[in-house]
Amino acid sequence: MLYKATVEAKDGTVIPVFSDGKTMFSRYAPLKEVENFGSNLQLEETAGGFFVVAGLGNGIHIQALRKKFPHSIILIVEKSDDEIHWLKDNFSLQSVLSMENIRLTTCTQAAQVFIQLYNPLLQGNFFFLPVRSWVDQVPEEAAQLKASLEQALASIAGDYSTQAHFGKLWFRNFFLNLQSLVTNPKDFQLEIQQECAFVAAAGPSLDSFIPQLKNPQIREKIYLIATDTALPTLLRQKIIPDMAVTIDGQVASIRHFLQELPSSMVVAADISCAPDAILRCRNKGCPVLFFRNKNPLPLLLESYLKEKSVDSAAFQMELIPEIDTGSGTVTSAAVDVAYKLGFSQIQVGGGDFAYLNGKPYCQGTYFEDQFCTTSCRLNPTEQQYIQLMYRGKTFTSGGKIETAILTEYRKSFENYIKNHGDVVIITDSKKIYTEKKYYGQKLQAKRCQLKISNLSEADFKGFVDWYKSLLKEEKQEAISSILPLFGWYVKKNNAKCDIFYIMKLAYSQTVRYTETYGK
Repeated sequence: MLYKATVEAKDGTVIPVFSDGKTMFSRYAPLKEVENFGSNLQLEETAGGFFVVAGLGNGIHIQALRKKFPHSIILIVEKSDDEIHWLKDNFSLQSVLSMENIRLTTCTQAAQVFIQLYNPLLQGNFFFLPVRSWVDQVPEEAAQLKASLEQALASIAGDYSTQAHFGKLWFRNFFLNLQSLVTNPKDFQLEIQQECAFVAAAGPSLDSFIPQLKNPQIREKIYLIATDTALPTLLRQKIIPDMAVTIDGQVASIRHFLQELPSSMVVAADISCAPDAILRCRNKGCPVLFFRNKNPLPLLLESYLKEKSVDSAAFQMELIPEIDTGSGTVTSAAVDVAYKLGFSQIQVGGGDFAYLNGKPYCQGTYFEDQFCTTSCRLNPTEQQYIQLMYRGKTFTSGGKIETAILTEYRKSFENYIKNHGDVVIITDSKKIYTEKKYYGQKLQAKRCQLKISNLSEADFKGFVDWYKSLLKEEKQEAISSILPLFGWYVKKNNAKCDIFYIMKLAYSQTVRYTETYGK
């Protein structure tokens, strides 16, 4: 136990005593001492901020910090639940813990809670404020806490950077794709009979699987799911996937679909992916199955349909599932699509997350067309591939060339595998397994019947009108839905702006992206 007793200071304040007999605050004037807590921060007192305070004690320093920064959010971290219970039993902490925007957690849970609470756009700068005497008592826990917060902050920064880059694109694509569900009505019944799924990613190792995929006996036994990047490779080899998966919102992703597309191929697409790619797939007769991730705008759509009890066949959970895209890779999304379809054995080919044999991708991707078209004596194809691979810092591991981004993708994918123990995911073999048996495990098949339907006109118009009303009334739900757009606008203008201005911008953009259908 970190604490063992209480003592009354000279000014009458009761303060906690650590197990070694030292007190958390001054024995003479603790209230005077905590007045300076956080005084060295470069932050206006009227501004917001996110503070992580290490050490709860009797809470007098929390009160002083809140008085100084009344609009801040404060996350208090204590060593463990035992210390929290002891402090609550010996001090009257209700007045502190009941304050608005104050949360209490333990060292082991701090990073997770921090990620859930902290949004740089809304809460401003982050400050770590450990109580010095508390840190001296638990140096190891304090060091681990600091390291975990730094790692969490890096994750938040990466997520914010992605939102700031794609925020407007996601917003635009969502409404255009949502509209396509109304303007392109087509029902489709998907029945899957195969017992094994094979996900074809675009890593260099996919080349070794091509001869097996061209074998009719092997091909008929697997449900073949292609990532959009690998789709041209398969089509060039006359291999027809059962499904293609795309998540990229950029217009360049249409390059993956320039080959002649078979009408029998289902296209599973993030609802914020590039509408041009979806339009081409639809024009070729491909059924389109939309899915969603944790982007706040599709989540708001789901909330609307549940709240209004809309009886729509299109946006039920089993028809527009939430797909785990990992750290944003289409390979992770394709594997999770296979998982959601009910396969209990999924094999991945080309999921290398590294450069192999001096190659960044397998043969036949759109990069091959692009580089070969512009190849010349002074800038050959090989040179362009080298520039692509070494455009950032690289390192060698086990004969593979890796980058920091590819390593993060791989770790995210490995975590996905660990968290889905009810399915066998094969990544370490060059042989395609067509039996539901691997490493001695016997698996039960889940037959999947999936109906791809469309959003009704009433559902579409109802959601758009409801969403515009949220924006006009400046509701909290609307604020969460436009955070990626907010990040994009701040980055574009390199300056802070008012969240309510962005809500007006979102309103005008919503009208713009849906007015074509309205006419």
